[in-house]
Amino acid sequence: MQRFSIHDEQKLQELLGEHKVPKFRYSQIENALYKNFISNFDEIETIPKDLREILNKSCFYSSLTVDHEATSANGQTTKILFKTQDGLLIESVIMRHLSGRNTLCISCQAGCPMACTFCATGKL
Repeated sequence: MQRFSIHDEQKLQELLGEHKVPKFRYSQIENALYKNFISNFDEIETIPKDLREILNKSCFYSSLTVDHEATSANGQTTKILFKTQDGLLIESVIMRHLSGRNTLCISCQAGCPMACTFCATGKL
């Protein structure tokens, strides 16, 4: 079985069903992830240890890893290139303005059509 994102509700519910886990456990997992912001399955103390082991074996929490990060010489702009689980690249840019305001551009897809001059994603 290939691992899947813990955020894939349908696959998670199928996994719980395959292991005959009571339905209320899904709510406990969801509460731990989205209300208590737990990002390590071993820290979900409201579910049994054997279920935590199933989650560790079957699921991954984050589907992005940082592939590359670059900050401009003046420190005002940082580009972060994320790699998805399936190998696609997504770029994000943090722009720190002199006024104290910050802008964050996050591409929500691989290959954004906006083609902003400061962003490489649109040129992919």
